[in-house]
Amino acid sequence: MMNLLRKSQNDSVDDEQLINIYELLFDRYPDPIYIMDHVGHILASNKAAMTFFDRKIKNIQHFISNCIPQPYISDTLEHFSKAADGEYQQYRSAHILRNGKLIETNVHFQPLFNRNEPFGVVLLISDITELEAQKAILSKLEMSVNTVEELVDLGTWDYDIVHNKALWSDQMYALFDLDMDETPTYEKVYERIHPDDRENFETQYQKAIEEKCIFSISYRIIKKDGTQRVVNQYADVLLDENRRPVRMIGTSHDITEQVHIQTKMKEQEQHVKKIYDNLDAGIWSMDVLENKILFTSKGIENISGYTSREFEEGTIIWSDLIASDDLPYYQSRQEILADSKPPKGRYRIIHKEGHIRWVEDNTIPVFNHEGTLIRLDGIITDITEQIKSEEAMAHLAYYDYLTALPNRRMFEDELVTLIESSSTLKKQFAVLYIDMDGFKRINDTLGHQKGDLLLKEISSRLRQHTPERDLVARMGGDEFTILLRRIQDTEEAVSFARKLIQSLEEPFFINGYELFVTASIGMTLYPIDGEDPETLMGRADTALYRAKEMGKNNFQIYTSSMNIESFKVFQLEKDLRKAIKKDELLLHYQPKVDGKTGRLVGASPDQMGASRMGTDITS
Repeated sequence: MMNLLRKSQNDSVDDEQLINIYELLFDRYPDPIYIMDHVGHILASNKAAMTFFDRKIKNIQHFISNCIPQPYISDTLEHFSKAADGEYQQYRSAHILRNGKLIETNVHFQPLFNRNEPFGVVLLISDITELEAQKAILSKLEMSVNTVEELVDLGTWDYDIVHNKALWSDQMYALFDLDMDETPTYEKVYERIHPDDRENFETQYQKAIEEKCIFSISYRIIKKDGTQRVVNQYADVLLDENRRPVRMIGTSHDITEQVHIQTKMKEQEQHVKKIYDNLDAGIWSMDVLENKILFTSKGIENISGYTSREFEEGTIIWSDLIASDDLPYYQSRQEILADSKPPKGRYRIIHKEGHIRWVEDNTIPVFNHEGTLIRLDGIITDITEQIKSEEAMAHLAYYDYLTALPNRRMFEDELVTLIESSSTLKKQFAVLYIDMDGFKRINDTLGHQKGDLLLKEISSRLRQHTPERDLVARMGGDEFTILLRRIQDTEEAVSFARKLIQSLEEPFFINGYELFVTASIGMTLYPIDGEDPETLMGRADTALYRAKEMGKNNFQIYTSSMNIESFKVFQLEKDLRKAIKKDELLLHYQPKVDGKTGRLVGASPDQMGASRMGTDITS
């Protein structure tokens, strides 16, 4: 945009407007940017750098030691060294954020030149773990537009259709491998296009001319060295007073890496590709004093369904699109703008076609010298698919895939939360640890498929006979847990356990089979049997073990004597293992004597063994 402004004869662009553009491109850009000299001293950085890393970075070595994980340090140093020597570097890496989180990143080291001699390096870090629409922002720094375009592999151009000549930015020459002294023409571009894509390019180009419509296309080009790049091209057709097409103004964007990433993600998970395909962003600007929209990009229309003209003419207002439940939150953000920049916000809007879309709003207030708010600039990103994906991942993390019950992780989190609240409110609750008797026999006899169906039926019956406020979870295999969140006394928990055992004694019907299983239950009470998760669960397991010993199909409440018995068994087993290892076992024989005659009639049949142990059975 700055390139076109400077190369045009638009005298209305003054310094203040250029400064405003600089703020939007560099200081307000959401990704971290560092400008360094050729030995790695940090000369400048934008606000996002501090937001991401929260450190005052002095040089490249300081940055690496604080923000780069150990496996990536050597690669980072190597890439910086090459960039300092004038070689552009782009690669995948990882960085450590201020909160300790590790993110995957796409890194650019862009050398800066003065008369063909490298004198500095620009470092740009893009977070590619979050599927944001930051790729839609075309400029990042107040530096030569060519350098900015190289960072994002985007070129701008103005094509004279009548005279078949074009005005290109420097990045366009680099992208299409043309010398700077060559005049760009349609034919020279056509020569670079992959043979398989030429027919479609020609068709779309002619359609744009004939129908006077937008020219938007992606195609492959072949560079002089034989490498292929994928280019996304977008242009508007300008008409003369007789409505004849005379010019095209547009952009050409190298999207090769994006295409490669999307292809790889498609092979792994289709839903991730859908996120890439549907991510969109819009840029807008508003004159606060005039209460008028100055500009909205095409992305706003893609997100909301309403055109730029409708916003700019005031026939539609953004706040009118916001879902009623989210409107108070949006209005609270607007109040902050008069004094400072609010953090990014998420809320829902109603699309023109009536469906709900989630958006992320990054609004930037602009103040004059007196500190008065005069303009708002912003970026709106469609994150609907991302929200859906986050909800799906959260469900997988906290729910059992087979039974749809909460899993061990969710149960443990709920138990911790319940302990905290019950401690404050002086309430008691119960933990039930359940193991199904006879399930293994059925699983081994009828197979895992019917075993899984039986587990689903068991889960359904547990949920059916448990109050809605309480939690039923599957811990794994045929083990389940129940949190009775509020009980008045022990008898209430005992009554529930009895009814639960009775309900599970009823037969289960699976694919024509009438199956019977029972349940053994171990129970602990908070705070009587423990005041932390480990103690409560450990003692519930001890009580369950006792229920198994008592013949199964019953429940046992934990008592301290259970630990004593468990300790005795544990100690005996430990002592036996040591005795066997040290050969400390001694075999004694009990003689057999005839009660009438007093005659010794026998002992052990192992005569040699008795002799080795030093026992004489003849005396």
